[in-house]
Amino acid sequence: MTLIESASSGNLFSRILLATLLLGGLFAAFASSAQATLIGQTVGCSASSDLGPLTCSSENAEVQTTGPEFVLSQASEGFPVDLTWDIDIEESSIQISYSFQGVTSINEPQLDVLLSDFFWLGNPDAVITGFLLSVSGVTGFDETDITLFDNAIGFDLGGGPESTSWVAGSSATITLITEDRASISVPEPATLALFGLGLAGFGLARRGIARRRRTARPSSL
Repeated sequence: MTLIESASSGNLFSRILLATLLLGGLFAAFASSAQATLIGQTVGCSASSDLGPLTCSSENAEVQTTGPEFVLSQASEGFPVDLTWDIDIEESSIQISYSFQGVTSINEPQLDVLLSDFFWLGNPDAVITGFLLSVSGVTGFDETDITLFDNAIGFDLGGGPESTSWVAGSSATITLITEDRASISVPEPATLALFGLGLAGFGLARRGIARRRRTARPSSL
């Protein structure tokens, strides 16, 4: 193969590779433009406790851009007022804020809350696959107190077997990590398309090189 043929083959492969990368960028841009959100979706709330009634302010509510969707009330004996938590659901996170003005230590109770019907507008196939937890002013409430489901999340405000303390102004934020249901076990169509295009380009490049080699081969006498 001459230097010119080698350079030509390299240029062909480079052009195919560049086209593949550009197509991948277009797929990525299209995917990122369709952001899923919980705002506008109706979610459910249920709660239970072994200290007395733990109730949600309503059984379901539409997720709004401002204000909490639910207020949790714990009417337990021994406290002058109900213990309350505000639940503010955002695009892909849950903010839990403690409303009682004072220090409240909760020793080994179960304060179980289930938020359900999490179906993302813009991507109804998204399911919860993980979360990030950050707390402020709360002790004893951690990742072990949170249970994930595909389209729901449960948590124990009492911290399970640990002593949990909520103080005035304390809060916890659960940032949800989601993934497309189909992509968990099956490659995304965009990924398959890029892979197929790459294989096709590689095959064309190899055929071009082989054709040039046959053309350049001296004929036998």
